[in-house]
Amino acid sequence: MRFIGDQVAVVVAQSEADAQSAIRLIKVEYEDLPVLSDPVEAMKPGAYIFIQTSEIQTSAYITRFVKETLNPLFKNADVVIEGEYRAPVQEHAYLQPEAGLSYIDEDGRITILCAGQWTHADQESIAHALGYRLKRCG
Repeated sequence: MRFIGDQVAVVVAQSEADAQSAIRLIKVEYEDLPVLSDPVEAMKPGAYIFIQTSEIQTSAYITRFVKETLNPLFKNADVVIEGEYRAPVQEHAYLQPEAGLSYIDEDGRITILCAGQWTHADQESIAHALGYRLKRCG
């Protein structure tokens, strides 16, 4: 988890009463972690690792451009400006709540009603969380 309010669990139950009982059993303990507000500091050896998978181990999200792939673009550009640039963290403040409703429909399909911006990413995350493989159309 990265902040209080981050989702920690999914409750699936046969009834609303069972769901409420299950929710009361969920206990979460939070541990304060170091604040890293500078991406350069976050990339230094020894910085606290927030994200660790088999492919990624970092404190910050990093996008890298390989100069060899950009050289042809630079060669044909009228102007090239080089430097280090920083932008402030911004929240896009979408209005929908981070909540949803799910049920099994008449055909036995899991139906999930939720607000989101990237339907396919949500679908993949939910399928992964439930242990389902996605069936693609076409």
